[in-house]
Amino acid sequence: VSDDSVHAGFRSDGSPRYTTFWLPLTDATPESSCLMVVPKEKDPGYSEGDRGKSPLTTIFSTPEAFQHIRPLPTRAGGLVAFSHRLLHWGSVADPRAPAPRIAVAFAAADPGFAEPYFSRSHLPFPSLGLRVALVAGQALAYCSNEALVTTRERAEAFWNLFHAQAVQFGPSFRSIVAKHRAFLEQTLPQAGSEEEGHSCKRVEEESQEERVEEVAADGDLFAGII
Repeated sequence: VSDDSVHAGFRSDGSPRYTTFWLPLTDATPESSCLMVVPKEKDPGYSEGDRGKSPLTTIFSTPEAFQHIRPLPTRAGGLVAFSHRLLHWGSVADPRAPAPRIAVAFAAADPGFAEPYFSRSHLPFPSLGLRVALVAGQALAYCSNEALVTTRERAEAFWNLFHAQAVQFGPSFRSIVAKHRAFLEQTLPQAGSEEEGHSCKRVEEESQEERVEEVAADGDLFAGII
C-alpha cells in the first residue's frame, strides 16, 4: 500500500474508505486457518504510510515484533470487518483440524477511493451473465491465490466469459483482468503438458506483480483485447 493510498484511504475522523467484511461459513480457528493480523497500534505505517519501504520490513523490524501477531478465531456465521491497511493473512491449516475452513469476503469502498467494478445501475440484482463474468474476471485477477487457473486453455475459458461482458466493467478492473490474462498466456503450460496443474503460483517467487507489469508493457499482447 503506497503512502498516498494510506492517506487517501482514511477520512478525517479516521474511518476507512475501504472495508473488507470476512464471513466464515465454518468455524475458523487457529488450527483450521482463521485470520491472522497485526494490530493497528503495532503497525508504524498504518496511518502515515511506510515511506517507500515494504510494510513487512516496517512492521517486523525486530524479532520481538512477531509476538504481536494476533489470531482472530471466529465462529461460523460471525463477521470480521477491517480496513484496507490492516495487515492480514490466512495460515496453513493444521492437518489435525476437524474440518476445512470455508469463508466468503465482501468489500465496500467509497467510490472516490476505489472505482466500482461496474455501474450501480446493475444493482441490486446484476444479470446472470454479468455475475458469471465477474467471477471469471476475479479468477484471473487472483490466480495466485488459488490453484484454479492451471492451463492456458482454462485461462482462455475464463477470459472468454469475462470478455463477453467486458464493456459493463470499469476501465481499472478491465485493465487488471487483461494484464493478468496476458501474464498467464506467457507463463502457463498447455493442457496435457508435464507442467499442467502448477497454476501461476509457481512463479510467485519471481514477484508476480512485477511480471504482470513487464508483460503489460508489451503493447502487442493487448491488441484486440479491450
